[in-house]
Amino acid sequence: MILLGKIWKNLREKGETPAYCCEGERISYRQLGQWTGRLCAYLKKNFRQGEAILVYGHKQPMMAAALLACAFGGFPFVPVDQAAPFKRIKAILASARPQAVLAVEHLDCPGIAKLSLEKLEKICLEESDGSDTQLPYPKRSDDEIFYIIYTSGSTGSPKGVRVTCGNLDSFGSWMTELFPNPPAVIINQAAFSFDLSVADLWPAFAWGAEEYVICRQTQKNYPLLFSRLEHSRGELMVTTPSFASLLLADKSFCKTRLPDLNAIFFCGESLSPITARKLLERFPGIRILNAYGPTECTVAVTSAEIGPKEVQLPLLPVGKPKTGVEIRIEKDGIPAVEGEMGEIVILGDSVAAGYTASDLSHSFGIQDGKRCYHTGDMGWLKNGVLYCAGRRDRQVKIRGYRVELQDVEKNLQALPGVEQAAVVCQEAEDGRILRLVAFVILRPGENRTEAEIRALLAHRLPDYMCPSIRLVKAFPLNENGKCDWEQLKEIANGRSDFKDHSDDRE
Repeated sequence: MILLGKIWKNLREKGETPAYCCEGERISYRQLGQWTGRLCAYLKKNFRQGEAILVYGHKQPMMAAALLACAFGGFPFVPVDQAAPFKRIKAILASARPQAVLAVEHLDCPGIAKLSLEKLEKICLEESDGSDTQLPYPKRSDDEIFYIIYTSGSTGSPKGVRVTCGNLDSFGSWMTELFPNPPAVIINQAAFSFDLSVADLWPAFAWGAEEYVICRQTQKNYPLLFSRLEHSRGELMVTTPSFASLLLADKSFCKTRLPDLNAIFFCGESLSPITARKLLERFPGIRILNAYGPTECTVAVTSAEIGPKEVQLPLLPVGKPKTGVEIRIEKDGIPAVEGEMGEIVILGDSVAAGYTASDLSHSFGIQDGKRCYHTGDMGWLKNGVLYCAGRRDRQVKIRGYRVELQDVEKNLQALPGVEQAAVVCQEAEDGRILRLVAFVILRPGENRTEAEIRALLAHRLPDYMCPSIRLVKAFPLNENGKCDWEQLKEIANGRSDFKDHSDDRE
């Protein structure tokens, strides 16, 4: 495996070069290599290679060592963040059926072999005469499962996506094409249970760079967050557009404060032209890469460079496919013509090996001898460039009319003074949709009222499509740094209060 081979070389040769920094705790490649070697030897001695191991924690340095040890030892790992609700963790345990749990944080999991943090630290730091600190060269085949990441399912149960060594190798090679001069420090925002983190953690170690992680609690403490960013000396940030919007709400997020930041890799959500424009203004000359891809296709499969010309467009392109991938647009199962909207279908070496539950894998298939995945996302191709218009399943019916929620959002965002909009449904007890509710963020300096926005929207949309308006300063974010749609639904249906912490930035 090419990517692991590069990491193996760096763990052996980079010495005291910083490898990982978390909350001010920095460990070198030498230390990380020793920890990984000792833990890998222990795992291979006590567990069955090829069978899953669940790794539970957040972003502590031991978490990185645990993931690496599984990778080098030939154990598919299942990363689960400590912020996950216990009900979800139980569902993942039942689905993945791991042979063991590496618990970097306390986790009650009866019936499964568990290595606690104390045990992990003992193995990595004490139980060694030095003979087991040398990692063996990794010999893993392309079709072996490298990791299993759980993503939300339409049934309400998480789905485990089985990503192979070949999938990850292909992604790693593509990242090297995108960044021929690798950064020295990469800023991580996403939890390791969210596959966006794959775009920074594994390339960082393969490039011999420092992975600089921003923990969840730090992301909620704005003075500390900006202090960490300022001292990171990060050159590349991998993040969601929602998290970038949150940072941009503070005017000090600019080149003066982060002089080394020269590239941002976006994925996981739609990047708005407004957010991209602000970044270009705050960070002159910065590279903005707008990427697209579902978890089922190994992080991302297309990317577009966004510059002054692109930010004038109403919808940003997500780019051309990476090497080894083909993008097709299908309408009712038939190939669409150039420029026609349809479902995005991905073919090639980035497509994962399916879900852990075979009965859920109907979206996967074979076309022209290649693995393919029907994404459920809508989009179109123009001159080989992909544009993504959002989910096919965000269509609802209200008063007998079919309504695309993204249609309402796009019209709201086209209004003067509106920066972002998110539309959800208020439902009756029997599931009927009573009305649409829009959460709207205004541009700085704007003072339009909710009634004024609705009146403007009424000139663009029929009455049944016009939502009630709720002005907010920022959207709530989930543990992955994306807009928390579930919380917005809870608020719209009166089951939760809106807690706007945006003033904490001041």
